[in-house]
Amino acid sequence: MKHIFFLITLFATMATYAQTSTGVGNKNPQKILDVTGTVRIRDLAIGTPYPNTNNIAVAEFDGTSTILHKAAPLDVMYASNLFIKHNGTTGNSWTNIHFGGRQTRLDFVGKAVIAGVTTYFTFGVFYDYGSGIVPLANTAVAFGSATITVAGVNSTRFRVTINGTMFNFDISGGGGFGNIAAAQFPSGSGTITGSFSAISQI
Repeated sequence: MKHIFFLITLFATMATYAQTSTGVGNKNPQKILDVTGTVRIRDLAIGTPYPNTNNIAVAEFDGTSTILHKAAPLDVMYASNLFIKHNGTTGNSWTNIHFGGRQTRLDFVGKAVIAGVTTYFTFGVFYDYGSGIVPLANTAVAFGSATITVAGVNSTRFRVTINGTMFNFDISGGGGFGNIAAAQFPSGSGTITGSFSAISQI
């Protein structure tokens, strides 16, 4: 009897190790561990202290199920639509920014390349959807000897002037998510790259 029990245990162990995926609540697992239902972890170890964290755990819905995976903290921040990097290699556009329901503070940090000269700068504006754009005092700063000014033009446009070269920033959408596109004015080859952060009235 002992020999039979040993063989059954051995075969069960071999089958467990041979199985590539385990399903909990389902018979057709698509991942190494595939759970249908809720998950509870009673004791999750605390890893490296926050200042040295390279990855965090995030849950992402892929259309049919929620997948748990690791991601860089900055990627999570940008995925929130509260921090938006420029699109493409030439910059000049930012899409799907979270403007909130009405008013939003937009802060920018980045650089402009004009006639081969790079200027780093930052500024902030207050966007009141449907009403206008107001530059925030003392937020427009260019590094080095460069100069920068920011002025509202109309309800969806503001203008940034860097060392005498003007760029129009046009906002489309609002009251939720929207886009920003920048272009040298008059038309030119100047480019702007950087990131917008949005603090909105929810």
